[in-house]
Amino acid sequence: MAPVGTVDEVVASLERLESTLPVSDGVHWFNRMYLEVTLAVRDYLAHHTQEAPRFLERLVVFFGNAYFSAVDGAAANPPTVAPAWSPLLDARHDRRIAPLQFAAAGMNRTRGSRSGRRRCPDLHGAGHGARRPSTP
Repeated sequence: MAPVGTVDEVVASLERLESTLPVSDGVHWFNRMYLEVTLAVRDYLAHHTQEAPRFLERLVVFFGNAYFSAVDGAAANPPTVAPAWSPLLDARHDRRIAPLQFAAAGMNRTRGSRSGRRRCPDLHGAGHGARRPSTP
């Protein structure tokens, strides 16, 4: 999958990927959750213009590209998949794991990484220290 540069491109790529994944594939369920979250972020970005939304868009694009790279890597060369994605991709066909577990485990892999800033220098400082947007 070619790298994406906008939230709309992330959404389009997630929709294309979902159309190729059978419901028996755990990645299908992660992808579905990821698509829903990305759609919610896109909606938020459309209605907010302060600093944090620019950071959010860059973050969505960064993690979208990381996910697409992991899925492509799992198909082409599994040893090159980033370790954070391995549990999801390695167990994707394990029938003992409920679809909801794939969605939750996968989303957990995309957030909370303390090393995210080091691997993504273009995000460092973009919104770093920005105040959280208030909720209406």
